[in-house]
Amino acid sequence: MRYFLSVLLSLFAAYSFAVEMSEGEGTFYGGVAGSDGGNCRIFVEEGNYRHCAMNHTDYDSSSTCGACVHVFGPKGEIELKIVDRCPECKKGDIDMTPEAFESIANKEDGRVKIKWYYIACPDAKTIKFQFVPSMNQWYFDLAVMDHRYDVSSLEYLNKNSEWVAVKRTMDNHWQIITGEIPQAPYTFRLKSSMTDEVLVFENVPLVAGGEYDTKKQFALVEVNETSIHTYINDVDNFAAPYTIYNIDGSVIGTYDYIPNIENRVVIVKSQKSGRAIKLVSRRSY
Repeated sequence: MRYFLSVLLSLFAAYSFAVEMSEGEGTFYGGVAGSDGGNCRIFVEEGNYRHCAMNHTDYDSSSTCGACVHVFGPKGEIELKIVDRCPECKKGDIDMTPEAFESIANKEDGRVKIKWYYIACPDAKTIKFQFVPSMNQWYFDLAVMDHRYDVSSLEYLNKNSEWVAVKRTMDNHWQIITGEIPQAPYTFRLKSSMTDEVLVFENVPLVAGGEYDTKKQFALVEVNETSIHTYINDVDNFAAPYTIYNIDGSVIGTYDYIPNIENRVVIVKSQKSGRAIKLVSRRSY
């Protein structure tokens, strides 16, 4: 299924989100519920088991911290937030809590084959900047929290009206120790590599040891049902009947029309031409 053609979802929305399936092995560990003890330093509420540790390669110097994934296992599926790193895990592997693992496989199996892809974090509200207590005019260190998609870059606007990139640390902080240190109030720019959206935040105050709520969030990539049908009609050599698959390759059914498919990423294949495309119904994860 992974070789099917992708659709340019930007035809439907301001920002596109290319859904790509990854494969690896799923395992479990104790998790970090009730603390910010994961490598991402993201606080996880007590009793919240929907979090995981990403393998070192896909962790990518903390670039996937705070992003969310939809994981398929032998007996089920689950949505998880990335709050930690698994140093010994191979690319594609995800280490999850025991409760999360039991949602997708039998706990006694210990290690199972999984498939997963990035989604919009369902509990994301508004983006926050968290400042370390020691942050001042000579030292810059903050974290970006509660974002819907990944944060791939953080820049500040300097006194010459130039955007300057801030380096990210392995523990999900953005830090400047030497060189030019921006002064509050700040103008920041964030980008998500998943949707290519860029957000600008002006007049951000320094709240040393505290948090600043930006009241902004990355836009949810949406595609309504009418847009899907319009696109299908405009695709050359894409006639009914259609076989529709879940993103993991399982068959939903074969139809003479595109049915109402809510809140899912699916593969639609024309049985007449053999052509397949990837579609998003109502919202893109």
